[in-house]
Amino acid sequence: MSRTKLLLDVISDVRSLADSLQAVADAMLENEPVEVASQTVPAEEPIVENLEEPAGIKLEDVRSEIDPEKYPALLKDAEMW
Repeated sequence: MSRTKLLLDVISDVRSLADSLQAVADAMLENEPVEVASQTVPAEEPIVENLEEPAGIKLEDVRSEIDPEKYPALLKDAEMW
């Protein structure tokens, strides 16, 4: 598949997503159930429940795992991106 074809497929998917998001937003404004992937979900119910906070990673913990002699090489690699 050419890159152009892949890009057109992505654009089509993004447009489809935008249409779905518009339908959800409209339903939320009207406070009606939302049709999602052949399921009816009331707009007032949260779709995701009980999100857990990810385990905290401290900068000090990361730094302690990296050999200080390798810092210049890591910084050089990071600047390339």
